[in-house]
Amino acid sequence: MQLVNPWENIKIEKLNTSELYYFDNDIHLLFVLIGDVSIQDSDQLFVLQKDDFLVVPKGEKVLIQNNNAEVFTLTLSYDFPMNTKDTDIEYIFQGNSIEKQSTVNNEIRKYIHRLLQLFVYKEYNQNAFAFQNYFALIGNLEKHFRKKETMDRKKSTTKKIEEIKFYIDNNFQKDIKLADIANNLYLSEQYISRVFSKEVGLSISDYLVQKRLEKVRNELLHTEKSVIEIAFDAGFSNINSFNRIFKKYQGLTPTDYRKEVKQSIVVLSNPVEEEETDLADLKKLIDTTTSHEGTDTYAIQISNEKSFESYAPTFLINLGFAQDLLRKDFHVALARVKKDGPFTYGRIWGLLSPEIFGCDPDQLDFSQTDQILDAILDADLIPFLELGFKGKTIYKDYTSILANQVFSKNSLHLEAYLKTIALFLKHCISRYGRAAVEKWQVEVWKPHPIVLQAIQAPFLGEVFYDDTRLKITRAKDFYCFFTKISEQIKKILPNMKVGGCGISVDIKNSDENFPTFIELWLEQKQQPDFFSLAVYPMDEIKSDFTEQRRSNPISPDMYFMSRHVKAVKKIFNRLQADIPIYITEFNVTIVNRDLINDTAYKGSYIIKNAIEVSPYCKVIGYWLLSDTSAVAVDCQEKEVFGGAGLLTRHAIPKIGYYAFLFLAKMTGRTLYYNEELLVTMPDPYTINILAISYAHLNSAYYYNSQGTFRKENVYAVFNNMPDKKYRVTLDLPEINKRQQAKITTQQIGLKNGTHLEEMAKIAIETLSTREEEEYLQAQSLPKMWIEHLPLGEQLTIEFAMETHDLLFKRIVIEE
Repeated sequence: MQLVNPWENIKIEKLNTSELYYFDNDIHLLFVLIGDVSIQDSDQLFVLQKDDFLVVPKGEKVLIQNNNAEVFTLTLSYDFPMNTKDTDIEYIFQGNSIEKQSTVNNEIRKYIHRLLQLFVYKEYNQNAFAFQNYFALIGNLEKHFRKKETMDRKKSTTKKIEEIKFYIDNNFQKDIKLADIANNLYLSEQYISRVFSKEVGLSISDYLVQKRLEKVRNELLHTEKSVIEIAFDAGFSNINSFNRIFKKYQGLTPTDYRKEVKQSIVVLSNPVEEEETDLADLKKLIDTTTSHEGTDTYAIQISNEKSFESYAPTFLINLGFAQDLLRKDFHVALARVKKDGPFTYGRIWGLLSPEIFGCDPDQLDFSQTDQILDAILDADLIPFLELGFKGKTIYKDYTSILANQVFSKNSLHLEAYLKTIALFLKHCISRYGRAAVEKWQVEVWKPHPIVLQAIQAPFLGEVFYDDTRLKITRAKDFYCFFTKISEQIKKILPNMKVGGCGISVDIKNSDENFPTFIELWLEQKQQPDFFSLAVYPMDEIKSDFTEQRRSNPISPDMYFMSRHVKAVKKIFNRLQADIPIYITEFNVTIVNRDLINDTAYKGSYIIKNAIEVSPYCKVIGYWLLSDTSAVAVDCQEKEVFGGAGLLTRHAIPKIGYYAFLFLAKMTGRTLYYNEELLVTMPDPYTINILAISYAHLNSAYYYNSQGTFRKENVYAVFNNMPDKKYRVTLDLPEINKRQQAKITTQQIGLKNGTHLEEMAKIAIETLSTREEEEYLQAQSLPKMWIEHLPLGEQLTIEFAMETHDLLFKRIVIEE
């Protein structure tokens, strides 16, 4: 090993192959800088995400499916014995960053990132620092990823044969002898000679000659090098011996071979050079992914010079199936919303079902309707009414339904439904006033055959109009269905917004092309006032390795939501259609029995996605407000059962609820934005900072075939990210003229304020007394503190974040 140039011992390349297979003694790492890749080794299929790494085991083929990720291989020279001579005992490096979460993984990530940076900027000759990180990385790998392996005799022999061939294939140009091969592989000469001849059918010397001749033939045909130069370059040390061997195998001398075979070959003046890693591209990636001081502190300068797109979304909360609002315990959740007020709209569906109105269209009973709408309005929410035929479904997991209340509709005629809508709106105008009702919004759901099949209600995809059967799962019939409903509403309330159609971006619309569906809808007589989407990141990993359906289908793509919304917005831009996009439903899962819903992860998930899609959406709606909507016989009196609500059944706020409270405060001009930090100025003397520490699901989540996790181990399914420190410097002339700043901070995370952790502290699963409920209400909230800082030419604020933390700071400039 040479200790002059570190890059003689460290090789970094961008991944450009679908498989890796090594037999040398060096350490080989696969590192994902951006995106995710699917991996299959001899034992399992798994996914590596951003900052995950794989130690590629010696002698095992690794298959790779790159999902548009930026992936690099690092080869570290390792000149130390790895096996015991003449035995089946071997020490190998193997493992990855997702089988077991530990601080060691963070150390390894740190050294890999440093080596990538040093490689990009190697013109600065930081050789000592490169060696320091090289040896530190090897030290950690030796301690935690080197394993002793005993192979069975048959496998051991096969593997050693492959190692011999690998060594010869990569060293045949050298003047190597049998003793050299034996020493490099730590085997005896007699042993390797015997097993190689038996398994391969050639002696080692014959195999070596064939590899050398292979190179000779290639260079004779494709270069203008002299025969002597070619022979020496291929490892032959004696030209007479070379000529004799060549004629023995080819039947011609090297010169005659070149003349005879070369006539039809295009000659290159120089051999093709091996493509090097594009340092410019890598430098850009490194700068993007590691643009912070050292490894721990992110330094951010904020001034008036940079302008960012305004962050100004309107938030909608899904209240649920209309009948749920008749329950008294649901009103506790609505009272909480009224108190805090982070939402503008309250969305319900199933309001015009026969269970609420009655079955006689000529004698409709509006008493229950009034109770439901009063509850929404009393919570200071604007009603957002989904008027499709959607019922209530509680999913136990991704393949089974726990409870299913189907919308009652028996051979419904559209004329009767339109009459019901007209009577309903006229009643609402009489009760609440025209001006108030016109602010409400209406969404018309387009049912999907897959969903209807899942809830065993295919009849909900059909209505009758003028004795014609409309299949509203089809685009053409849905256009007619939507047009009739919209026209009926506009006759009574011309300014009421009516849109649709609640398409789920995670479900393939196999019977129609999505862009064509939008384009044809915009050509209809009655166009939608908004286009609505439902976003649940439940795509499947597209893999050639297995067709088995995952039990845990949450997408490994941490940009799933923004990617799909941008794609829809791009379609509207191409069509030059100025129609706003609404996300009327989004969550990480449709399941109401998934403990991930109760983890601290949900807070950063909500904030990250809401901020990312806000430039493309006018309304962002979360599914669902309260676990009360998901209560069924299986959860008994449990307070935590994996419900998707922002509030537990007793209205204990989860971290996701505070995520919306913080988001609602981020009004005004946007001073700075990245995917984990947002800074706004609501008025000239107030600055708000919202920061998160996001960690996506890791491959431990996808390993699990059961799809369930316990409270004790649920956080093992998230990437273990290092703590982050921020230094935010505000360079704003308008605030520097004042005396001091009052800074109010609220922070919530695993160590303070999350309901799951607070319940674990007092070791309860149900709230059986009022005292327990009041205690948990008091504990499940962000930690808050206030400080005053003097103002100088700049205001610098420092804070630290742990994984899953949310932090909100309000800075008020005082006289």
